[in-house]
Formats: sequence, C-alpha cells, structure tokens
Amino acid sequence: MDSTFWIGLIIGAVLSLAASIIANLYTDRIQQYLSTRRRIRLNGKKASELKTHDFVKKLRMGDPVTLLEFNRARDLSIYAMTSRHRRPRAVTTV
Repeated sequence: MDSTFWIGLIIGAVLSLAASIIANLYTDRIQQYLSTRRRIRLNGKKASELKTHDFVKKLRMGDPVTLLEFNRARDLSIYAMTSRHRRPRAVTTV
C-alpha cells in the first residue's frame, strides 16, 4: 500500500469526524426547520383541498361564475387534447 492510500484514508477520517460533529451540533435546528416546512406544506395542501371542495360545492349549487370557470377549463382541455393531434398542413413548393 502506497502513501496515497494512507493520505486518502486520513483525509476521509478527518472529514467524516468533522461532518459528524457538525451534524450533532445542528441536529435540533435541522429538525426544527423540517418540522416547520412540514407544517407549511400541510397547510398549503389543506388550503388546496378546501379550495377544491368549495369549487365543487359551488358547482353543485349551480353558481354561474363557477359554471363558467368549469366550462372554460373543460373547453380548454378538450382543445388541448384535439389540437396536438392535428395533421400539419401540406407544404407546397413553388
């Protein structure tokens, strides 16, 4: 075994020791940050679900604005599905 092996082993040991010390020092902060992000993500998900529920509720009640939004979204999705499959126009050369 040559010296590059031992140098690499020593450098790896020093880096892993430093990483473990830093991880132990910042564990609480990292856990707190992740729990905060989880709360924010869950609140955003709940807000999205409530918005969808409200939309469906208004749609079932026959709210005209909601019906217009629904019809527009439906028409746009149908247009998007059909416009991709159109054949390209024939190119004429003069």
